[in-house]
Amino acid sequence: MKLTHASVFSGIGGPEVAATMLGWDNLFHCEINPFGRAVLDYWYPNSKSYEDITTTDFSEWRGRVHVLTGGFPCQPFSYAGQRRGATDDRYLWPYMFRCIDQIQPDWVVAENVAGILTMVEQGEVSPMASQATLFDEGDTIHGYQLRETFTLQRICDDLESHGYTVQPILIPACGVGAPHRRDRVFIIGHRIASDTDDGTDRRTAREDEGKGGEERL
Repeated sequence: MKLTHASVFSGIGGPEVAATMLGWDNLFHCEINPFGRAVLDYWYPNSKSYEDITTTDFSEWRGRVHVLTGGFPCQPFSYAGQRRGATDDRYLWPYMFRCIDQIQPDWVVAENVAGILTMVEQGEVSPMASQATLFDEGDTIHGYQLRETFTLQRICDDLESHGYTVQPILIPACGVGAPHRRDRVFIIGHRIASDTDDGTDRRTAREDEGKGGEERL
């Protein structure tokens, strides 16, 4: 069986080139930059071309894509920027996640800069209470706790909640023969839920093994 590939945030088609080298069929690409989309449309005229992921419905591809790739924008996480994370209007992971939910590909490969490893989402302050140890028994000290989540953890949790087992890995460019470091994070997800699942009660392979997200990361 010939494998199928599709991409979002496609750039000028790096994943398409790799898929072609592997003998896969490129079904569609999605790129908002006119120049990048022109390059993709030229080299892959038989692939469906989309422009804006935020307004596109990918439901027609449900169950038809083996591998979905996407390098969602890095500006919210890059050390070269302001690192505003989820508050940045270029934070587009939710739209890639929606695309994944609509298509339900067998494999997901998302890519971003190393800065995402240390990116923490804006937390919320929660009230808490504990028994006093320096006062009379029964007295209660009330306080507050700031609960924060790493962005990478949030992304992994999103995928796992929809039936994927997930492993993020870091690969430097020099690891594949380039003369520079240029670390990149690849978030690899494999769908283990069946097509009949509705997404409300899915367990991941790690949960079945008794391993949580803390051990994974």
